[in-house]
Amino acid sequence: MTNPTGSSVGVRVACNGSGGLPTASTPATDRQKRGTDIHKYLEVCFLRGREAATSESIADHEVLEFCKSLDLDRVIPKGGQGVEESFAWNIETGAARRLGAGLERAYDIDWGKEIPGTADIIGAVEGGVGFQGMPFVDDYKCTESDLYAPEPKKSGQLKFLGMCAMKVMGFDEILLRSRRIDNSGNCWVDEWIMDEFAMHQFEAQLRSALVTRQPAEFTEGDHCQVCKSFEFCPVKRGLLVSSLAEARIASLSLSITPSNAASLVQKKRDLADLLEFYEKQLDAYARDFPVTMPNGDVYGPNPRTYRSVRDVDKA
Repeated sequence: MTNPTGSSVGVRVACNGSGGLPTASTPATDRQKRGTDIHKYLEVCFLRGREAATSESIADHEVLEFCKSLDLDRVIPKGGQGVEESFAWNIETGAARRLGAGLERAYDIDWGKEIPGTADIIGAVEGGVGFQGMPFVDDYKCTESDLYAPEPKKSGQLKFLGMCAMKVMGFDEILLRSRRIDNSGNCWVDEWIMDEFAMHQFEAQLRSALVTRQPAEFTEGDHCQVCKSFEFCPVKRGLLVSSLAEARIASLSLSITPSNAASLVQKKRDLADLLEFYEKQLDAYARDFPVTMPNGDVYGPNPRTYRSVRDVDKA
């Protein structure tokens, strides 16, 4: 079982079995690149100002124009003291250490014993009723996949970063915030205060999640939407195979009775959710990397040949 990084500890805590599965490796989509560019723009804005960010951080003209339209007073929190700050938590000792800033995820750690993570921005709150002077860790959310990101109270990533910051800097509580930036440039902030009790509770959950269990334990939930091992998950594959097999049988003779109606409805919903997830993933991939089907049709953004996943499957 491999150790997660800070960005994926939430999935591991929610589903222990995911740690024993391979992860999918696909080229970065345009939307993912856009999110990276926005992060970089905000980082340079914080360090050297908007003029520097505009002139050196983004090559994509459309994304640059979007970033130039952002209201930085709303997007970048007041009281920030560092950006792209990386930490590592030691699995064996529970100690945390600061790795440095601007590492670009090039972590110099013992991967067998440590879990790394990077905070978009850290600091101490300036202004605001009840929060003045409170340390904070903020995380920018600005891609479509971030729609599935949990609120701070349920975010394993933010809890992990908050835990590291509390241990390294000696805080007894910390404000965790998600700063969600939509395609119109609006910014919403979700926040939650993690105290020492919540920190130790999360640390215990993380330790438990890192223990290999036999048989592997898989748990379904919202975290499945962001799990990098989704396509390898035996639960999801089993659901798909069994549902399709039952659908073929049912197409020949579907017998609905009071005793099985509720079960059939639930299976229909589960299958619809699974197909919707696959379709979203395939659509996102095909927008950037159009797929040519055996019959010559193109699954992608060409309006003359675009077909949905379900249409292609019927071909």
